[in-house]
Amino acid sequence: MTAPARTFARPAVPFENGASFEGVAVLEGYSLKEEGDALTVTLVWRATATPDQSYSAFVHLSDDAGRIWSQSDSVPANWTRPTTGWLAGEYVVDAHTLTLPGDLTSGAYRLFVGMYNPQSAARVPASGGGAGADNRVEIGVISLP
Repeated sequence: MTAPARTFARPAVPFENGASFEGVAVLEGYSLKEEGDALTVTLVWRATATPDQSYSAFVHLSDDAGRIWSQSDSVPANWTRPTTGWLAGEYVVDAHTLTLPGDLTSGAYRLFVGMYNPQSAARVPASGGGAGADNRVEIGVISLP
């Protein structure tokens, strides 16, 4: 598997964000695509540094009670773009596919995004729009199914 070409031109994002992940990146925004029992959340990161650690990114789909119904954790860009290779100012497009469980009831669900060190499970400190004390960033509320 080869890494995607580097890009320093900002891709279009239908949903803006701007949350900052300390020493790693800014979440510029995201897009959503629902197909059958899958929801693809494509994140657009703008690197702010070249971290010493390889961080994983995650997306959580949660209900109002905080239950995580589906999640995706991976090295960004389908394991092809570890953060240790990021250059400040470059954009990394990072798609995460969430499988929607069969017992998911109709209603509003929250999407959360974050980054963490897979060795220690420590999350990268997040700040800005939607950032919570748990270093997850709420990026939106969606209605399913």
